[in-house]
Amino acid sequence: MARNIRWATDWIVKAHYEQSAQSADGNALVVQVGDATVDHSMWWGRPEDQPSGGPPSDLSWRPVWTVNSASKAGADQVGSAAAALASASLVFRIPGFSQVSSSWDCEGERGGHARRGVARWPTHTRASVGAEPPCAQDNDYADLLISRAKMLYMLAKVLPGSFKPPTGERVYGSSSWRDDLAHAAAWLCLNDTSYCQEAHRWWNEDRLSRRDLFSPFGYGYDNPGPQTSLLLLKSGWLESRAFYNHTDYLAQRLDRWLDGSRSCPAQEYTVCYTPGGLAWFTSWGALRHAANAAFLALAYNKLRPTLQEYPAGGGSPRDAT
Repeated sequence: MARNIRWATDWIVKAHYEQSAQSADGNALVVQVGDATVDHSMWWGRPEDQPSGGPPSDLSWRPVWTVNSASKAGADQVGSAAAALASASLVFRIPGFSQVSSSWDCEGERGGHARRGVARWPTHTRASVGAEPPCAQDNDYADLLISRAKMLYMLAKVLPGSFKPPTGERVYGSSSWRDDLAHAAAWLCLNDTSYCQEAHRWWNEDRLSRRDLFSPFGYGYDNPGPQTSLLLLKSGWLESRAFYNHTDYLAQRLDRWLDGSRSCPAQEYTVCYTPGGLAWFTSWGALRHAANAAFLALAYNKLRPTLQEYPAGGGSPRDAT
């Protein structure tokens, strides 16, 4: 698991090809490689094997799109990258969290570094697919990830709006960008409480801007709002009013999934239950939505004992059992 996470985070770190901790102006990020129309309709192979260098809409057209502070939009993409790095940084601080082969000695030396329980690589570059996985706890790498996450979040804040390529088609566009800023700030909040207020503010602005409680895709890549609520509740930072905003928000969403009175078929984006017991939300990836909702319920229920002990007034959070 540690190796799989690191494979993805190394890619994002490499895509963050200009960095500055002082100003958003010094940061730039690759946000899309390829074109959705070409990838979906013309090329059904590995990207490594796809021809490149052709004109737009040709099979070999594989553009690389980037954003920087001069771009007109891109908070959704850059915010998501910041959230990924900030969340992964927490993983690499967990002692003993790894899936290490029996031949890998976590207490030995690797690349000239020796430290009990930690195996480091000499540089933060992506390992080859066949390389042995590192032990997960790597505070140096975690420091790198959180540093890059803060830089990217700073960039995302000056790019209000969702990314669209200058030509061609974007891949799975975002219906909102505030939710991605909130998500990034919430993960940063678990590392640095100075980000907590901004996380709640972005979350609240996004919530108020959406007419439908559920949003078009429920809880998924296009709406990380429920996870943002979980993270802010976990942080322990929220004051009374904000605290109950988030607990009520989660409970209302889960209520829609737990209501088994509606049998399928039903209208798209309406939770119904199949004869076999599946909570069905939409034909566009029914299982991912059900799995995400199950994760949300489990995570909220795990937090519930601590939430009931919240000292501020207003009663107890709604039961998530």
